[in-house]
Amino acid sequence: IMLYKQVPQETLEIFTDLYNQALSEFKADDHKACEMIGVNGVHTDPSTAALVVVTNAMMNLDEVVTKN
Repeated sequence: IMLYKQVPQETLEIFTDLYNQALSEFKADDHKACEMIGVNGVHTDPSTAALVVVTNAMMNLDEVVTKN
């Protein structure tokens, strides 16, 4: 949706790997998940924190930053 086009398979695999790596790190340290999300509440869990990491990476893609 952010790019208004289909994400190439290679890029999708990079984001999937990033999510899995972040998820693993956040599962190992719950405090990191809280720091990433910014609050300690019902949504403070490793999977949400990992999604925040991936979303931040997606928002920094050149295609998103320079889109008309």
